[in-house]
Amino acid sequence: WNNVNADWTVGTNWTPGGPPGTGDVAVVNGGNPQLNSDTTILGLNQGGGTISGTGTLTVTGPSIWTTGAHSGTGTTQFDGTLAMSGASGKQLSTGRIVNAGSTTTWSGNTAAGNNTITLAATSTFNNSGTFTESNGFASTISGGTFNNSSTFNKQSATTTTISTVFNNTGTVNVDARLRLMQSGGTSTGPFAIDAGAKLEMRNGTHVLNNVTTSGDGTLEISTENVGADALVTINGGTLNSAFLMSGSDLNGTDQVFTGPATWTGGNITGLTTQSTTFSGSLTISGALTKTLTGGRDMNAGNTTWTGNTGNGNNA
Repeated sequence: WNNVNADWTVGTNWTPGGPPGTGDVAVVNGGNPQLNSDTTILGLNQGGGTISGTGTLTVTGPSIWTTGAHSGTGTTQFDGTLAMSGASGKQLSTGRIVNAGSTTTWSGNTAAGNNTITLAATSTFNNSGTFTESNGFASTISGGTFNNSSTFNKQSATTTTISTVFNNTGTVNVDARLRLMQSGGTSTGPFAIDAGAKLEMRNGTHVLNNVTTSGDGTLEISTENVGADALVTINGGTLNSAFLMSGSDLNGTDQVFTGPATWTGGNITGLTTQSTTFSGSLTISGALTKTLTGGRDMNAGNTTWTGNTGNGNNA
């Protein structure tokens, strides 16, 4: 692309003359190629610029995205592999939809907070393949909606912050460190949390419908104590991983936590017809108050109540 703000389909806007076709790799490093009709290419190497328009851009082969934006109400369809790498950010704006249907790797940031993926409120990233995050430093996806209908792997030993509405009907594997869920979403698919790893819900409204959690890691509901706590609704499911309730609010229909559980703060609430059962061990600890409200029943087996730091706390 010749770094101009012009029509994708005009051949003179490309070098050599285009536009690219089904056997071509399009290279966009600047400018604004505007695509308002549907087209198919072999590959896309984007190192800058903004691809915009109302059309669908289908990419059948491997693609590399190191920086730049996709905007407009059109769709970018990656049917081949997609490598999202490097220090610079990647953006979706003004309702853009990106569909990733093969193997996507998100890697290569050079410091905490770079190589971010930023979605405008009306933009969506749909993963129906295998999406693997392996950045070497803390990383963030923010804004809009991320839908996972296949596999999302969090592999890096860093904090990955998901500040987008994250809906999961596939499988999420938290293989290391911390996956921090900040903006809510609805999940029906399983979460596998490896030893030493944590899936933490700190802000936003989260709904887990008949979800399975497994592995030797920890599911945590937490708080930042700044007034924007999480509301986590767990409706049934098979909750086998360790569980830590350190803040915010938990509700939902009957829940059974079979792994070791710790309650250090926060509220468990619900109706008289609903219950929370800790069939593994339960430790109630720390200085903060814990509340059970709304008439909800709590059932617990081996329970330890310990760790207050002054008279009357850890109530």
